[in-house]
Amino acid sequence: MSDDLFFDEALDLDDLDDEPAIEPAFGSVDEWVHGYLVRVINRKIDPKPGHGLSWDRRWWLHNEVVARMTALWWAWEGARRRTEDRAAMSGWWVDHCEPHLRVLLDGETGPMSGADEDGTWRGHGSLAWEPVPDGWVGDDLADLPNPQPIPVGENADDLPAPAFTRVQDFVERYLCEVVNRKIDPKPGHGLSWDSRWWRHQEVVSRLTALWWAFEDARAAPDDPAAMSNWWLRHCDPTLRVLLDGETGPMSGADDNGTWRGHGPLPIDELPEKWTRQTHLTP
Repeated sequence: MSDDLFFDEALDLDDLDDEPAIEPAFGSVDEWVHGYLVRVINRKIDPKPGHGLSWDRRWWLHNEVVARMTALWWAWEGARRRTEDRAAMSGWWVDHCEPHLRVLLDGETGPMSGADEDGTWRGHGSLAWEPVPDGWVGDDLADLPNPQPIPVGENADDLPAPAFTRVQDFVERYLCEVVNRKIDPKPGHGLSWDSRWWRHQEVVSRLTALWWAFEDARAAPDDPAAMSNWWLRHCDPTLRVLLDGETGPMSGADDNGTWRGHGPLPIDELPEKWTRQTHLTP
């Protein structure tokens, strides 16, 4: 995973406005994981892959783990420097650490769910994807403009360029590369992902919205927790629906590509003289 798809790894807290000048406790994500996280987290890890909680001592092999740990570290440094808020670190534990660990340590489908003690397991790998067909347009039906650069600091001309200019670039070059989950090859079971994601309208619409939220978080240097919040408040809820192997929009995906999707919801024409009951929708 390329660092420039995320943020620069170095966290310069001095760039934040209206905060005391407190040096970061750690200089890199690996220092933070080895010097803090693994020392304070005490959980019952199941030695059998696919059961209970899973942890791979070579966590750096997995893109999603690295990305989430980096976001979690930044949020931790941000909470640590908020000396005027005595509840900030408690908020970090509740609002950031625990939700991330719920995904990272998931022994069934999480990014380290196949870890073994002998170290032969190398990870689930990236999500598969096929290039969008020529002429394909990522229409999310909302008729909204693409993400635009957002002003940073006092200088309105200081505009960070979006990392991606098309939803397919975000999906292919970031999301599929970073998200490492156990995808069940049997339709209707576990987690499902269709390498032809662009065939499904709900997937296109949701991933477009997720891309916009990603660009917004990436352009928020004054908020160390922005990317952690993107994972927890946007990416996780979106993936929870999209990867649902039982009822999600890609829940029937097969390896040979013959499955074309569930299609839109059926609907009947409205009866004549139908009116909306205004008392039900204030």
